[in-house]
Amino acid sequence: MTSSEATFPFDPAKLAALGTLAAGINDGAAPAPFSNPIVVTEHGHAFQPYPFNPAQQAFTKVHDDMLVGWSPMPEVGAVLLSIWGSERGDERGHHNVTATLTQMRLRAFIGVLQAIDAALGGAA
Repeated sequence: MTSSEATFPFDPAKLAALGTLAAGINDGAAPAPFSNPIVVTEHGHAFQPYPFNPAQQAFTKVHDDMLVGWSPMPEVGAVLLSIWGSERGDERGHHNVTATLTQMRLRAFIGVLQAIDAALGGAA
């Protein structure tokens, strides 16, 4: 199957609804889903657009699993959330993103994940 024959497994109407939902999260600054499919190389890397500037791309490792760690941070009224890229069956994380999130921001992030899940429908 060539890339032009590949089918995009997501419902366009659900993706549009996700974009609308995303626009209402994070003070209206949440990005819409990527507009083009992402192609992953045989070595597990991909060019992906920056959420803040889709005209620019980053060449990144695409992991097939994630590890999540967190800690309450009551002194700043937030939670520290750390997400690590990992490979299935590997309990070690590689390449992480860590942020402090207020409970409101954490709920917004969870909402984005739920919206993505809803947009996938039964595709995944």
